Amino acid sequence: GIDASVRMAEANSAAGGSSPKSILYDGPSGTEEGDEIAVTVAVDAKLVGRIIGKGGSHIQRYKQQSGANIVLSPSSRGVDIRYADVTGTRDKVHVCLLLIAKGLHENVRKDEPVGTEMKLHMLCPSLSIGYLIGKQGRYVRAMREESKATITITEFKSDPAIQRRMSVLLSGTESTLGKAILLVCKQLSSAKLNLGINLRKTATSFNPAAAKGVRVSLPPTSSAPLHIGGRGGGARPI
Repeated sequence: GIDASVRMAEANSAAGGSSPKSILYDGPSGTEEGDEIAVTVAVDAKLVGRIIGKGGSHIQRYKQQSGANIVLSPSSRGVDIRYADVTGTRDKVHVCLLLIAKGLHENVRKDEPVGTEMKLHMLCPSLSIGYLIGKQGRYVRAMREESKATITITEFKSDPAIQRRMSVLLSGTESTLGKAILLVCKQLSSAKLNLGINLRKTATSFNPAAAKGVRVSLPPTSSAPLHIGGRGGGARPI
């Protein structure tokens, strides 16, 4: 149930997630409010009721259990995908994402089969994707090896309205998926830390005259346009 998923997620966080010799980020525990990260989950509009629940009961419970905040994009005719923006400290987001994945997997009608594999479709800013892929794919390979989950990273093209986002699709058992989610959240924490430091350095040394015409270089692992931040407007809290 929900409580078991929370305990599993907390146990993974307490264990550190990555192995002692891991090349993946293993910095601060992600419990400080200043360490907040934001992750967007893409959900098939036909399945979004599984995580909302009657009167919003499921999504409210996920927020209470994890301590993270969830903002769901509004429904509209002809829209095939809904988006859930999850924000909070790294550990809170990790727990919340696992609860969402579990809800999508288990909250089905009686006549629908429940498979053994759980899936979660995350969207990440293009600017952060280098911290998930790594040089020559070293980070994503490490996450696959350590979590034993399937991790696929591609350019997100399913919705023309959502640009400059990369698709991170995770699949596995509850245990392997939970570990993969934790590792992804830790890498996003690393991205926020390093990008924040670089942006502050740029701000303190910025010279408008000298910067005129300067081109911005992206990490070698991503050819997507420079972008950082949320998806934009149109979302509403549940």
